[in-house]
Amino acid sequence: DMWIPAVPRYQVSGTVEATICQAGDAYNVTIGEHRGASVAMIRSMLIGCGAEFTFGDLAPGRYQISLLPKDGGDAVARQEAVVTDRDLQKDFPEVHATP
Repeated sequence: DMWIPAVPRYQVSGTVEATICQAGDAYNVTIGEHRGASVAMIRSMLIGCGAEFTFGDLAPGRYQISLLPKDGGDAVARQEAVVTDRDLQKDFPEVHATP
């Protein structure tokens, strides 16, 4: 027998808000894991303007979420996500809380 400790898994979800895109446009939303000085892409999904995205089954750690045009090119937006002990909501554009 072999004992394998359970590793907590989490998710990052969000919405591509219609304030930064045109209705009907599609985007690639990617998530990458920080590895030293670089970011290694681990998953990508194609979603429409105003749609929600979810990346599940993530181990705790530092990630970068990028929003790219469907046909390629530079990222429209990037966000850092630090997965620790809870599921995260990360919208594009990022929502800033005000006191």
